[in-house]
Amino acid sequence: MRAVHLLASGALLAAASLSACSDGDPGRAEPGAHDAGTDALDPDAGDGDGAVGSTDGGCPDCEWFPASCQKGALCSVAVDGLDPRTVLFAFGVHGGEVTAVGTYGSVVERSSGSWRRGGVGAPDALRGVTTQAGEVWTAGSVEGVFIRDGSQGQASWSEHRPGGPDYWSVRNWAVTGLFSEPAGTWVWAATATTCSPASGNDGVSLVRLRRQPEWLELEKIIQYEPPMSGCITMNALDGAGGGTLWAAGDKGVVYKVTDLEATPPVVTPEESGTTRSLLGVWAEATGNVFLVGKEGTVQRRAPGGAFAPADDGVLPVDFHAVRGTSPADVWIAGEDATVMHYDGQRWTRVPIAGLGDRRPTLRAIAAVAPDRVWVAGDDVLLGLAREDGRAP
Repeated sequence: MRAVHLLASGALLAAASLSACSDGDPGRAEPGAHDAGTDALDPDAGDGDGAVGSTDGGCPDCEWFPASCQKGALCSVAVDGLDPRTVLFAFGVHGGEVTAVGTYGSVVERSSGSWRRGGVGAPDALRGVTTQAGEVWTAGSVEGVFIRDGSQGQASWSEHRPGGPDYWSVRNWAVTGLFSEPAGTWVWAATATTCSPASGNDGVSLVRLRRQPEWLELEKIIQYEPPMSGCITMNALDGAGGGTLWAAGDKGVVYKVTDLEATPPVVTPEESGTTRSLLGVWAEATGNVFLVGKEGTVQRRAPGGAFAPADDGVLPVDFHAVRGTSPADVWIAGEDATVMHYDGQRWTRVPIAGLGDRRPTLRAIAAVAPDRVWVAGDDVLLGLAREDGRAP
């Protein structure tokens, strides 16, 4: 295994000087913190069911949370049997289907126009999902990777673990995101790292995995070396299929990874233009890259340019996800049930119907087409309303 060992230098000096440890991530709250008695989501919630602000006859943000689904709004979607404590962390889009994964090993899939609940058969908190060589991969840690062979129509998941001669050096690193190139042979995983020696973490924040007949081949790609460098968790990663991967993490740290099939690949620190922790990244097909994070952070890198703020008009909440279909169709989502849309000129807030008094944190976006957008988070799944205003 070959890892890029990173000492405190260049773009990382500012990150390391801010803190020796990564700041807290509200996305890592235990699911038990949610109300186990919350009712299941109803796509027609509000048609006579719990008006927004019903406790006091009004609320300061009522205009953004209508009771009923309407054109231009995101609307609640029901998933039968889904535990109301479920947190959905990530979306995957493959073969016209959309998959969301989350706590309790939950897998929620849209196929043939409807959503169905499933699972990997283990209680893992799944934080990433991707497709590689016709197989769907999901994971909550590098020692709990679940794979389903979609090409053979298999509905069951099988668990896979790293192996081989270097297995002794692999620890159970938590996965924060997955990515794979359509024609690539590797699945890339962003991983969480800490500064605590007691945690057993040795500073690994990016790895890649490749399936072998009996085990998963694993290579460490980015590895910090405390105490000479700060501990930086990579919170998100994405690529547009052109041989480049972007990884974003705490303290505004960003890496550009190229030559993805090479051993080793090329890892380049990039200036993100912020020291705030980054929680989401989207690499757009024409070369634009968008970053989102704490306190309303939105950074954009035009093709061949540098990252610069693109947050004019954005609310100052923590944004966890960013996705789109073009530079003129970008969606971001985060805390307090906040979703905003960028049309290439300005940001506007998106109404959300059917939440009642709840304002959950939103953690994932799937932008399949301008009129097919899905958002998920803490006990919530949302879809963009149809042209006639009906629930998706």
